[in-house]
Amino acid sequence: LHSSHGRMADNTIHHWKEGVGAYNSGDVQKAIQEFMSASPSKGILFNLGVACAKLGQNKEAIQHFDEVINLDPGLGVAFLTRGACKHHSGRFEEAVADYDRAVATMRGGDMVDYSSEGLSFELYKVDLLFNRALALKELGRSAEALDDALAARRCLDGRTAAGRQEP
Repeated sequence: LHSSHGRMADNTIHHWKEGVGAYNSGDVQKAIQEFMSASPSKGILFNLGVACAKLGQNKEAIQHFDEVINLDPGLGVAFLTRGACKHHSGRFEEAVADYDRAVATMRGGDMVDYSSEGLSFELYKVDLLFNRALALKELGRSAEALDDALAARRCLDGRTAAGRQEP
């Protein structure tokens, strides 16, 4: 039993690596096939969502991100990417709700690095604010959209100023 589990883990790692390689070389359909052949995990499901979104398969991507969020309701990047898929599908209210959830996972910070989660992704508050501003604008909520756009600008200004400071 233990050795078959090891082979299963090796098989998943193989499909993960092949999927990432295919995605990075532009063969997104092959990446999806590789990820689908692996045992479902938070990382595999997240990558499936990203690959489906890249092909414009927003319905499928949203389903994968739903599964990721069920496994880890605190993974803000899953809310961001699911929100972006909903945004591209014209589901602006739902997109705003996902962007709100993603902001809440940041706990007041401006950036979350997900490399410790096995995901090569950094979530920036500025991206969430800009995305939410665009969705709010689509909903005709211009004052809120402007507030988010200005808050995003302050985040950028803060990063730029911090980058120029001497240690």
